[in-house]
Amino acid sequence: MKSFKLTIDMIPSNNWGENLHYYLEKEIWDLVRREIYTEFNHRCAICNVTDVRLHCHEVWLYNDKKCVQKLGGFLCLCEDCHNIKHWGRTVAVVHRGQLPFDEIERLKKHFCRVNNCTEEKFQEHYYEVGLLWKKRSKRKYRLDWGKFSPERIEREWKKRKRKK
Repeated sequence: MKSFKLTIDMIPSNNWGENLHYYLEKEIWDLVRREIYTEFNHRCAICNVTDVRLHCHEVWLYNDKKCVQKLGGFLCLCEDCHNIKHWGRTVAVVHRGQLPFDEIERLKKHFCRVNNCTEEKFQEHYYEVGLLWKKRSKRKYRLDWGKFSPERIEREWKKRKRKK
């Protein structure tokens, strides 16, 4: 698989919805994501755009032999790069009518521009990622939060709050 700057990340279907945002109180998640935005100087880590709505993207690492999905860190992403990272969700949202249908073509163009590639290369990447997703979705991956466990983050946040 060609190495792209912007890639599609497909979470195994058994772990859809399993993310730090889901497990943390809104106030704590907002602090986490704002720290990530600051760490990346309020710039998309992939396309370098600024002055747009930003998203905090969880970077998951996979050990396919042990069936472990580990949270490796975070990226500050613009909405376009984030929608490409979650391509499966984005396509579903378009088909539900929550985004205009032409959003798919616009995002494909963004992928090609960022990666300096053709739409054919996008389709090849999507196909390869889809095969990997199907393979991973046949098995149950154990979540490993690593140093980002919700409990640890909440403890750290409460310690910081007490110090103020």
